[in-house]
Amino acid sequence: MEGRDDEFLDSRDCMHLGSQHLAACLTQTFLKAKMSETEAEASVIGIIELFHKYTGRDDMIDKPGLLKMLQDNFPNFLAACDKKGTDYLANVFEKKDKNRDKKIDFSEFLSLLGDIATDYHKQSHGAPACSEGDQ
Repeated sequence: MEGRDDEFLDSRDCMHLGSQHLAACLTQTFLKAKMSETEAEASVIGIIELFHKYTGRDDMIDKPGLLKMLQDNFPNFLAACDKKGTDYLANVFEKKDKNRDKKIDFSEFLSLLGDIATDYHKQSHGAPACSEGDQ
């Protein structure tokens, strides 16, 4: 579109979404238009966008969606776990579905990302990858 900075969404980019995602898209559009993002803000928005990429209309991720998200976005982490004989995917959904509704909500998703980020942080201090067997 002429005169448009392609880095930012236009509210018209949100109109194809259902009501659940429409509000989030419009909010994000507003925030991006109001300010330039810091690296930390961009990271948080990226996490939200990652979550929404794999959610259903109920703004939750089902088991196949979670496994696909992990395979698509964390292949090196999963490969390191496999090398250690840890099948990370085998029971991660059940461990993170704290309320047992067979869906992963945003806070449960953040808990999963926190586990993975903690593993990467430990690696930055010399620990082997996938060093926590109960992640």
